[in-house]
Amino acid sequence: MSRAVMRIDRHELRASAPAWLAGVVLLAIGALLGRDAARQALQGYLVAWLFCLALPLGCMAWLAIHRLTGGRWGRALHPYWQIGIGLLPWVAVLALPLALGAPLLFPWVHASTTTTVPRWYLNLPFLYLRLAGCMALWQVLAWCQRRWRADGLRPSLASQGFAGVVLLALLLTISFTAVDWIMSLVPPWHSTALGMLVMTCFLTIALALPLLTAIRARPLQPATLEVLQLRRDLGNLLLACVLGWAYLAFMDYLTAWIADLPAETVWYLPRLQWPWCVLPVALLVLHLGVPLAALLPRRGKQSPRVLAAMAALVLAMQFANLVWLVLPGLRLSARPLLWSDAFAWGGVALLMAVAWRQVRRRLASEQPEEPRA
Repeated sequence: MSRAVMRIDRHELRASAPAWLAGVVLLAIGALLGRDAARQALQGYLVAWLFCLALPLGCMAWLAIHRLTGGRWGRALHPYWQIGIGLLPWVAVLALPLALGAPLLFPWVHASTTTTVPRWYLNLPFLYLRLAGCMALWQVLAWCQRRWRADGLRPSLASQGFAGVVLLALLLTISFTAVDWIMSLVPPWHSTALGMLVMTCFLTIALALPLLTAIRARPLQPATLEVLQLRRDLGNLLLACVLGWAYLAFMDYLTAWIADLPAETVWYLPRLQWPWCVLPVALLVLHLGVPLAALLPRRGKQSPRVLAAMAALVLAMQFANLVWLVLPGLRLSARPLLWSDAFAWGGVALLMAVAWRQVRRRLASEQPEEPRA
């Protein structure tokens, strides 16, 4: 069997070589276009990397949540979450350009003082140490979660306790990541809710993409009572993620508006000016209003077309949300987006799509098929 798997891997590698090459070429073109504005090019690349990072970390969190709660909804998406955590090594490789470009990306590198975080924390050696430590910890947690596939449907108390540890570790490390790669881009700004907000974003992305993939994989599934109940559960989960994100984002803005402190307004004011003010309006309408209207009725949750459309819409809006978190205030309003952004986003998306396909085939050859919904 190992020889057959090896032949499949070699054939898949040869078949996917053009896609890998195309992704690398797109990234190279983006780097060439951004050579005269390296900081702006790295900012656009950072948005794509955070979106890719959300998938494995969010999948790890959902696997841990399902380990604690159980339910058919988790067994339906379990194989896709396993694929998601398998993308973690590729995300680690994609972090190398950001690590190399950190002296250009962060304004605090050449500043003598910062107003919110002491210099013992905001320095390049410690930043690299935190990035390497988080990546190593995530790899260990992902390796442990890969073993859950063979445990059956009745997890032990020890594995449930470990799932709680995974959730706590993810919350802490994602909070550190949010501070390092989002908050420190604007050194005067600080927010105690950013870690939870980014965690919610990661959970939403890691639910929407597997849900969209699962629906597309079985578009003609008969609408039995069991399947309808499963769709309602998944629709309710997606709606809960949307409402949780909206609550945290609104409360963070509300507390900043009430306090009216310079350390808060320095971050929000550029995001409320043209052209970036379009993004919060689009997020309010397309990320909250439309999913709420579509998924609140029972008929909407039971329709695979509505579920797939809302999952795709939420996925796109989460990418727009990451753009809103990273880019405003760092670029001139006359040039909010650059051509290097488009090539960087396209190259990263293509590379991750090929990696998803390869990880999916590898897991399918190594593991028995998961129970279907």
